[in-house]
Amino acid sequence: MPLWLVVAGVLFASAGMLQPKLDRLSEEAGLSQPDNIPAQRSPWSAVLTVAPGGLRAPAIGYLWIQAEELKNQGRYYDALQKAQMICALQPHFAGAWIFQAWNMAYNISVGTHTPEHRWLWVHNGLKLLRDQGIPRNPNSMNLYRELAWIFFHKMGGSTDDMHFVYKQRWAALMQRLLAPPPYGTTAETLDAFRRIASARLVKDRRVQGRVMIQEDQLRLLLDENPAAAAFAAALGGVGVGVDESLLEAYNRYSMDINMQSVRLLAPKLANDQDRAVSAVINDPVHAAGRDALLAFVRAQLLWNQYKMDPEWMLGLMETYGPMDWRLTWPHAIYWATYGFHVVENTPMESLRRVEALNNSRNILNGLKDLTWNGRLVYFDNPDAPDSPAIRFNPDPRFIETTQAEHQRLLELARTQRLEAEEQNIFKAGHINYIINAIQMLYPLNRHADARALMDYVNQQYKPEDESWKWDLQEFVVKQLNADGDPIRSVAISQIMPAIETSWLLRLQGQEAQAKSMMQHGLRVFNLYQQKAVERNKLQPMELIQADVTSSLLVMPRVREFNLPLLDRARLYRLLPDWLRLMVYDGVTPLLMRQCEAQNEPFAELFPPPPGIEQFRAEVKARQEAAQQQGAPSR
Repeated sequence: MPLWLVVAGVLFASAGMLQPKLDRLSEEAGLSQPDNIPAQRSPWSAVLTVAPGGLRAPAIGYLWIQAEELKNQGRYYDALQKAQMICALQPHFAGAWIFQAWNMAYNISVGTHTPEHRWLWVHNGLKLLRDQGIPRNPNSMNLYRELAWIFFHKMGGSTDDMHFVYKQRWAALMQRLLAPPPYGTTAETLDAFRRIASARLVKDRRVQGRVMIQEDQLRLLLDENPAAAAFAAALGGVGVGVDESLLEAYNRYSMDINMQSVRLLAPKLANDQDRAVSAVINDPVHAAGRDALLAFVRAQLLWNQYKMDPEWMLGLMETYGPMDWRLTWPHAIYWATYGFHVVENTPMESLRRVEALNNSRNILNGLKDLTWNGRLVYFDNPDAPDSPAIRFNPDPRFIETTQAEHQRLLELARTQRLEAEEQNIFKAGHINYIINAIQMLYPLNRHADARALMDYVNQQYKPEDESWKWDLQEFVVKQLNADGDPIRSVAISQIMPAIETSWLLRLQGQEAQAKSMMQHGLRVFNLYQQKAVERNKLQPMELIQADVTSSLLVMPRVREFNLPLLDRARLYRLLPDWLRLMVYDGVTPLLMRQCEAQNEPFAELFPPPPGIEQFRAEVKARQEAAQQQGAPSR
């Protein structure tokens, strides 16, 4: 026994002698812990960290065994403590960070039952990778992929029963940081973000996050931009700094058109301080200075708090489309591509050469979700700011870039010999995506684009299904009954956009196309109603038209459109009398407030339709009769 103790002592001593050389090699390889990241360790683990490697190895192995046993027993909090020790002892082992982040976001979170606790643990897992794991291991592709997966799957997917809570919380965070993007063309959205990407910012990862606002860069901005300096002085006079407090004041008081779009009511000015801050925020004299300081603060917080590069974000928008960063899917794409950028030093135009097919799937799947959900409708909830009212609408602007990404991955798979030349591992998913894209484009009156997608499938995949050679409208209608029974969601996705497009075409004076679109919606409605079982049937077409039209008149953003008030007044006058009767009382309260806010005469823009009193009496009589019979009225 003494002999073995002597041998063990010699081995430990030898390991200790090698430690300085290992530390030096680690530093040269860029693996030494950045000094701006605080170590989170217990005292004994700190001792083990500086101990010779021969001592650390068995301790770490023991902790891994314990952590795995505790996880299998469902003792997630105890397993978390062990994982924290492992991360402290193995800061440059990516598996330790992935294990702990997964434990937080997936295991511990589902062990809690309130929205607040669920989000706490998912957010903690996200931040662990972003703020600690990746900074300590900037060249680990696995960490970027894992972070992208949390954004895409845990937050952006629907497998967790509280996935909508995660989407709300993230949208609220990004809304406070970036505000809503301009609702307009792709160029307008990119131009707005370009101010942030070009704002003053020192991007040094060695000191990233040490401060939230780089004061030296702020001084340079104020010295070179008199408008920004004047606005900063005015803000200081009402107690607002050039930091997060500026964003808070802007989000609360701004009357910019994009901020008005997320509020149902104007901001309340309860006291003199509110009125003073509101006056400075909305003073047109400070418009240029306000834009400069808002862009500066947002760029600083993106880099220092969220560890995101504004220039890379803009590059993604230029490459893929007008991403709304309040959604989770753009962040999945960001971390997947940023991992390529950092690890491979790959420029945007050369992403196709990156040999990382699994991580590339995060990009493709994120683009697919942006196609179906890329337009976010967001309304503030004053009673619960972290739980805004949100709704996701399709954005066909991502179809083209998703198509290009499919093609890039196909070429990547072939160059890596992951499939035979005649095969395509993406084929089934790609064809399904194209079918859904065609269904989206047709009721938007983009028939040429839809037809081009059909031609692509015929050329690329040569499908045996003869319907791919049919007339475009017949092909679209066929999808309603693709599986033998009419699909309710497919019918709705055709009927409602057809009605919307019809009204918008009428506003543009295109009567023939408007009539064609309304007929398409009616055809799909009749076909569905004929074949659907009774419990799945839709409400009468007149009620669907009234619902869609009411949304266009009152909150067009909910229906994916940006219609100024005067255009909505023109639309109202184009409606047939029966439809104006159905929508008038429902739209009046909100339209009256909107007219008042814009100093427009409601009675002139939206006069009551002829016969409104008689219509109200008939509705009341039907309601009373239905109540007597114990049935809901329509």
